[in-house]
Amino acid sequence: MERLIQHVVSSPISSTIAGIVGLLFLANAIFGDKKDPREPPYIAPSIPIFGHMWGLWFIGSRYLVKYAKKYKYPIYTLKVPGGKVYIACQPETITAIEKNPKAVAFSPLAANVISRLSAVSAETKAAMFENIIAEDGDYGYFPEITKEVHATLRPGANLDIMSASVADTTTEYVSELWGKKSSFRLHDWVQHVFSLGSTNAVYGPMNPFKDPAVESGFWDFDGGVSTLLLSFWPALTCPKGHNGRVRAWNGFEKYYRAGGHEQGSALTQARYKIARQKGISVRDIARLEVTMIIGILTNTVPSGFWMIYFMYSQPSLLAELRRELDAIVEPASLYEDHDDDEKEKKKQSKKPYTHVLNLNRIKDECPLFNGTWHETLRSTTCGISSRIVTRDILLNERFLLKKDAVVELPNNATHSSPDLWGPAVDAFNPRRFLKPSAADPPLTPAQKAAGDKHKIPRATFRPFGGGTSLCAGRHQAANQLLGAMALICAGFEVVPATGEGTWKWPGAHGHTIAAAVDSPNHDIPVEVSPRKGMEGRKWLLTTVEVPVGGKKEV
Repeated sequence: MERLIQHVVSSPISSTIAGIVGLLFLANAIFGDKKDPREPPYIAPSIPIFGHMWGLWFIGSRYLVKYAKKYKYPIYTLKVPGGKVYIACQPETITAIEKNPKAVAFSPLAANVISRLSAVSAETKAAMFENIIAEDGDYGYFPEITKEVHATLRPGANLDIMSASVADTTTEYVSELWGKKSSFRLHDWVQHVFSLGSTNAVYGPMNPFKDPAVESGFWDFDGGVSTLLLSFWPALTCPKGHNGRVRAWNGFEKYYRAGGHEQGSALTQARYKIARQKGISVRDIARLEVTMIIGILTNTVPSGFWMIYFMYSQPSLLAELRRELDAIVEPASLYEDHDDDEKEKKKQSKKPYTHVLNLNRIKDECPLFNGTWHETLRSTTCGISSRIVTRDILLNERFLLKKDAVVELPNNATHSSPDLWGPAVDAFNPRRFLKPSAADPPLTPAQKAAGDKHKIPRATFRPFGGGTSLCAGRHQAANQLLGAMALICAGFEVVPATGEGTWKWPGAHGHTIAAAVDSPNHDIPVEVSPRKGMEGRKWLLTTVEVPVGGKKEV
């Protein structure tokens, strides 16, 4: 955020843009739409006229959360340039909004953002907006793409193929850590491993991200999203982000023209087929795809960084997580006996595996480990689910939302509320996600105060959004995160390379308006080595199911 602020302030045209926006804002304040008494309560800016605009730009979603905590309104209104924004903060209001997906719609806003970041032609933008909220049935680019994305990423055969590919790539990169001490910057390492893991699964053997220019180009683009979205001259105001996306665009256009998508996932093939049916050019398909990758990568990467931080900075938690994982470690021979693919994989590998972690068992038999992942998401969320009001609607027979206003649902408003999570809401406690059992002893007063086995109200935990904007890739994200983190946790020590090996909080910020998870303010150099007594282990992450009764002791 600091780098972004410096860039915008130092831009030669920033004062001109600010002046124009200021005049528009002033005109709107004087002549614009007047408040209806049935609308959510208005909150005046601390700095007249410009306050909310600057607060949103410089602070992001936490600016909205600040007012949610201060006033405790279920929903409130901010006046901004060109209109107004409603901020929904409490579960009952969020649920009511999600029950009205056409009156308070996600797709029009998403299409505007995607088309602008992708710099597509007017013809492509028109195709994207055809029947945008599916008023006349499930036809049109956006309704059809949304349907296919959810269909190809839901649990089933297509997801299994992608998860197996991610597991293979993760195993490949973790194998580079076997039997020695390695040093690298933690966020950089997670970013590269997750980038290749996800994109190999999505795009297949001709994955454009295998070209370092495309991978680095995408991440330069991602870092400039906020400025690119608001800029009329991106090559001047955000050259790094713009040049990055151009490199990525070029790589993906080559991919499609070479037929790479034909060997890609069902997701990739479906998106390409629908776009071509709607008359969208290969050039614009490539551009749209680069923007779509934001949803695939930009939140799993910081989630992986933070989960490693939280696991290794708390030795007692790390010991408990390892006990869970150690209990499900299996010998590689078990999988050779039951799966031809794993047998062939070992035969071809120059580094034959000795020990296996099975993703299915990680998800089913490691509740604290899964709880740590969920608590990581709860603690580091900065995402906002956005909607636009397509027609006047009375919400819960109480709040009037007026046509053309924007509605924002900041996830951190519910994730950080003591009214919803208890007095220990600010503490990192993965046990709050453990499910209570009738056989469990009663919770002690201390456990209750800490939030252990907390009953989570509906629409309170929203790391992947909700309603029509519920992230279709949440299952794939879970598989990638849990698998990679389990391999690291079970097999390796991770120690900061500076500060006498002590983990220190690196600071956190939402690096762009598209981010749903905070990024660290700075990376952490680390030293990674095998766990003591496990120096000879060669780890495999698999998604293969072993027949019941086929398990052996390690």
